[in-house]
Amino acid sequence: MIILFIGLHRHSHYSKRDAIAKIPDMVERIGELGQSAWALTDHGTTSGLMEAYKVTQKYNKQHNTNIKFIFGCEMYWTPNVFIKDRKATCHLLVLARNEVGYKNLLRLTTIGYGDKGKRPDQYFYNMRVTTEDMVECKDGLIFTSACMGGVLNPKVYDGIDWDKNLAYERATKFKGLFGDSFYLEIQCSDTPTQREYNRNIIQMGKDLDIPVIVTEDSHYVNQHEADIHRKWLGVEIEPDNPDAYYQTDDYFIHSEEQVREAIGYLPADTVDMLIDNTLKLADSIETVHLKFGGKNFPELDLGGKTPLEAVKEKCRAGWKKKMQSVPRSEWPVYVEQLEHEFKVLEKCDYLTYFLMTEDFISWARSQNIRMGIGRGSVGGCLVAYLMDITRIDPIKYGLIFERFAHDKRVSLPDVDIDMPNSRRQDCIQYLVDKYKEVFHVRTFGKMAEKASIQRAARSLNYTPEEVRALSKAVSSIDEVSDPELRQLAKSYQGIIQNYGCHASAVMLFPSDANQWTAIEKQGDDYVCAYEYHDLEAMGLLKEDCLGIKTLDCIDECVRLVKEHHGVDVDVDALPDDDEKTFKMLQKLDVKGCFQIESGGMIKLIDQMKPTSVFDLVPLVALYRPSTIQSGMLDSFVNRRAGTEKTIYLHDKLKGCLSETYGVLLYQEQAMKIVQVMAGYDLGVADMFRRAIGRKIPSEMAELIPKFVKDGEALGIDARTMNKLAEWLTNCAAYQFNKSHSAAYGVTCYQTAYLKAHYPAEYLTAFLNAYKGDKQEDLLPYVRDAKEHGIKILPPSADSDTCGWTCGVDADGQPWIRVALNFISGVGDLPVPLDKDSYLKLPRDKVENLTKAGALDFVGDRAKLLEKLYKGGQLERLQKQLDTAAERQEKNRILYESAKEGTKKKEDAKRKMLKYSEQKWDIQQRIDEVNALNCKDFDQSKAEMEVLGMTFVDVFAGYDLSKYSTPEVDENGKPVESTPNRRIVLGCVRRWKPWKQKNGKPMAFFSIECPDGRTYDLVMFNYVYAQLELNKVYGFVLQGNKFKKTL
Repeated sequence: MIILFIGLHRHSHYSKRDAIAKIPDMVERIGELGQSAWALTDHGTTSGLMEAYKVTQKYNKQHNTNIKFIFGCEMYWTPNVFIKDRKATCHLLVLARNEVGYKNLLRLTTIGYGDKGKRPDQYFYNMRVTTEDMVECKDGLIFTSACMGGVLNPKVYDGIDWDKNLAYERATKFKGLFGDSFYLEIQCSDTPTQREYNRNIIQMGKDLDIPVIVTEDSHYVNQHEADIHRKWLGVEIEPDNPDAYYQTDDYFIHSEEQVREAIGYLPADTVDMLIDNTLKLADSIETVHLKFGGKNFPELDLGGKTPLEAVKEKCRAGWKKKMQSVPRSEWPVYVEQLEHEFKVLEKCDYLTYFLMTEDFISWARSQNIRMGIGRGSVGGCLVAYLMDITRIDPIKYGLIFERFAHDKRVSLPDVDIDMPNSRRQDCIQYLVDKYKEVFHVRTFGKMAEKASIQRAARSLNYTPEEVRALSKAVSSIDEVSDPELRQLAKSYQGIIQNYGCHASAVMLFPSDANQWTAIEKQGDDYVCAYEYHDLEAMGLLKEDCLGIKTLDCIDECVRLVKEHHGVDVDVDALPDDDEKTFKMLQKLDVKGCFQIESGGMIKLIDQMKPTSVFDLVPLVALYRPSTIQSGMLDSFVNRRAGTEKTIYLHDKLKGCLSETYGVLLYQEQAMKIVQVMAGYDLGVADMFRRAIGRKIPSEMAELIPKFVKDGEALGIDARTMNKLAEWLTNCAAYQFNKSHSAAYGVTCYQTAYLKAHYPAEYLTAFLNAYKGDKQEDLLPYVRDAKEHGIKILPPSADSDTCGWTCGVDADGQPWIRVALNFISGVGDLPVPLDKDSYLKLPRDKVENLTKAGALDFVGDRAKLLEKLYKGGQLERLQKQLDTAAERQEKNRILYESAKEGTKKKEDAKRKMLKYSEQKWDIQQRIDEVNALNCKDFDQSKAEMEVLGMTFVDVFAGYDLSKYSTPEVDENGKPVESTPNRRIVLGCVRRWKPWKQKNGKPMAFFSIECPDGRTYDLVMFNYVYAQLELNKVYGFVLQGNKFKKTL
């Protein structure tokens, strides 16, 4: 049977917040129906086209079919981009006829989103294109009139039932502009309005000799999913309004028979014509084949040198700077490694990428931008080290180049480039200025299990309390007991719910990006519509530019140290075993140190007692769920401590595993083991490591016997080799990239060194780097400063900065002053302020500055607040008084001029008395405000309100020796279960009433204790209602549970 119907208007879940169809399901259904082609036409985006193309290709290969994929988009048309009215946009379907059309489709979409910032008026809530834009990009494109929200249903724009004249005028114009590339479109939805519209469009086609097609406008795959779709959108069935949003179950992928049934009210020959036209249109479209592979990098001027010559020149310069600290006896090792890497990098065609990356990083450093030391596998590359792309010596740290690159697996290079968060945009702007076509990359947020459960529960009208309880009670959809909820959550899982912008990836194009992707708008950024893996597969260059607040912290700390102490600290040239630093770490003083603040990390440091930077390298690799659950962490710690014997499966393994006490921790170790035990080179060893990590039976069946046989050839018995293969396979999931771990370990050491030697400067820099975080998240670092003997000063608006500052007082005591931008509701201000300029600020900012003590240089806080309150209220009341007086006078004049006994005179008299009473009431309130005073001003309460901390000693006068602190766990949090009771002195800082599952009351609350720490507690009775915020009480606690007050 020949299938004539081709679906040319279909939406996937890339039409976010509208359609729910997932592309693999769509292609599977299209294949089942035997349809020879299909088009994806998502709302205003091309993001789904790449997946649709690849999935269709994969389906064809697996099923020996030849389904043609047609690239399309349902765009938004407007008669004029300067009309800022959402009703002035209509739908317009656009299909690519050939490769030229595909690129014009990308181009037209890009124009609709503002043409990379050149046409900002195009975008208004959605992408928008005009007729002129369509003409500009018409080559190879097909346009259709789309749905009832389309260009030929002018009621959407003009607000009338249907403006036939305007519709015909537009259709005539489009036919004249686009000829046989313009089609009319009707749809299958069975509503009275759709039927009438369909008949009008069919008649228009006859009148104007324009071909008409029928489409489904599908938003889900199968008809039975209609209710799921309505629940996803929150649409209710309206029996009395069949034309309301998605009331029918018609928005699914139709078979030809279902299409004929849906439009069966039309004459049979018309139905045949409509369906035939879909096939004719599809047949007129050429199959577009996307090109993958190759190298599409921007050009880099090398001054006539080859890439290899340019790289070697950079390496020679780096050798002079970096090799002076390396003993000459070790230089031959470096030279041999360099020669090896040159050959591999040239063969892999990485050299140009290295030169571009070096140029970028070199420019940043010339602008005093502190770049990262090099995360990821590139840390194992000596060429990258000498080119100053990275700053970790791979030979010193025992890193392996082949984990980054080898000629057995040639893929695009990937170097993670870290930079201060505050300077990231400067770095990206350099790339834009140099290469022009540089854009961020879109990401796709899909519904995970927990999110699916929550949304499904809301769709089924669960209360917010029930949704929260359910979310806590289950960890997976299969654990949901309600079958309706479980099934709905499964349907929601994997649906795209939002688009985002990748945190680090930016793509560099050698020419117009529209040769490869559309550029769409994402918030304030212009982003590549396709995912970066797909763009890389097309040979395009990605740079990972990640903003790291830790680098902001290090940079400012180094600057403050130079400013305050006259010392130039080079954090890239620290001694490996600074005594002061490691004494601090052994005391578990790790607040603010990179990656080691968690309770588990603190415990691990306590067990390991590190004495050099090399001891910090394994930390990140060790403290992960997989290594903890497998017992590898415990084995490492015990063997290091000498309480567990280190055993090697074979003597040859000692050289590979001795640094980790026989624990297979790093991926690089697995590669070395395979090299030593089977004689493979490191490139083959890496491929073997990757293959066994995938655990694909067909691959394993071939690899393992060969591995065993190759080991036997080196004199190792088969039993040992089989055991080794099993061990490597089991450990594959636990191994970590040593280069990455080394980068984190060194960065951790740099932060610890700065804190150990310059705590005031370091904590000041840390607080400034994380200024956007919540107060409650930053307060522990303020307390940490106090514990280091640093005095904390209140904020002051006469400072020349809004950030945290530090210094030393006349007695030599270091101090840190609280930042103005730390005060709630203040943010950054035009500082310094004086006794007059602060009055120009908004009233709420002045109030919070006053409460925080930032305006103490102006006067007493209580009097300033009194003046502020009075000033604001008196101004408002005076305006009300003036208005009442004006209206009273107006009515007095009317009263005196009106004739006796008339209604006009009576109304004027009534209103005159009314406004007289208003004046009296307002004057009374003015007198009350004038009598207002703030003599009962509570400084502690005010500071807590806007700072989350207070400079008032609320515990003064208490005998602290009578009180303890809550019993805490390894993370410093009150334990949940304990038989012990403690008497604790604390100031109530916050509470939150709640209800138990049985409906009985409870509350979560926090207390601040004399040690400066805040503890989160819970109580299961009404007593919290008797507690006052910011008041001190004696508590009887059992772990984190409140028992009573004293």
